[in-house]
Amino acid sequence: MKKVTLLIFLVILMALNVLILYKYKEVQHKLSTIANIHKEGLTNKEKQLADTEKLYENNIIATKENENLKLNKELKLITIEGDTIFAKDAFKNNNLILRYSVLNCGDCVDAEFKNLERFARKFTNRITIITYHERIRGLIMDYKKLQELGLDNVTVYMLPNNQLSVPLEKHNIPYYFHITPDLTIHNVFIPLKEQPKLSEYYLKYSFMNFFEGS
Repeated sequence: MKKVTLLIFLVILMALNVLILYKYKEVQHKLSTIANIHKEGLTNKEKQLADTEKLYENNIIATKENENLKLNKELKLITIEGDTIFAKDAFKNNNLILRYSVLNCGDCVDAEFKNLERFARKFTNRITIITYHERIRGLIMDYKKLQELGLDNVTVYMLPNNQLSVPLEKHNIPYYFHITPDLTIHNVFIPLKEQPKLSEYYLKYSFMNFFEGS
């Protein structure tokens, strides 16, 4: 049954990638049309389309290069109480991870907090946030923000050196992934603030195919 649900989720994740690719191709087509009409140069709107094209392309590549990597078992995390815990002890079950840093886009992080509030309430006890702040106070403030949204069961850890040692870290953006007890990363997903539906699908199917009934 687990293999069937995993297969279903992978199909859905592929569908999300197809949707992103479709949007990428749509933008690419518009750019091609614009280039034929306005060979003298790009307007601001055209530059925005070019940036969007590049964003979709980079996101697709980034998710693929991080699949099936493993976190270091001795990776140190700081709890909300200020204690240190190793990754091998923190993840004893399948978990959904939201990874972000205080250095990321603040609006992007807030948007994902809202998405968790709307679409992940049924499995908040299986959600872990790995974040970075210069001081534990920042971690506590984020935890309070989650409490105000009714996400009391979400586990929050601070990453002292702000590095998970996976390629996606160099992009300096929030992202999701599933992690198994052997610390393998699966189903990497990069949310887009301008496309909340993608986050909705990702979170809903995470519950349906990985956590429901477990």
